[in-house]
Amino acid sequence: MTSDHERMLEDKYILDFERSKQVLARRNALLGNWLAVHMRRNDAAALTAGVLRLAQTASSDDVLCDHLISDLQRCGEICDRTELRRKMHDLIMEAAEQLATEDEAVLH
Repeated sequence: MTSDHERMLEDKYILDFERSKQVLARRNALLGNWLAVHMRRNDAAALTAGVLRLAQTASSDDVLCDHLISDLQRCGEICDRTELRRKMHDLIMEAAEQLATEDEAVLH
């Protein structure tokens, strides 16, 4: 019985971990689109791809945030860490909701 219970917990842990990676990837894609609008760029797909690559190599959201603030400043946009972190938080919630909605659509 314990073995079945442990296996079930391990499976849940793996599914939760994979889901968190999906949510972060979606958040980063949404962040790339937001940045393109904020920076008045018409190459949202390229910017989003760049954000996704950077997010994979950044050691933390703080490192990602610093890099994106630097990019924004180079474009003449003013955005502080608090504003960007708030936007990242909002987008992670949006990403989770989008994925949940997509899951529901697949089930029905």
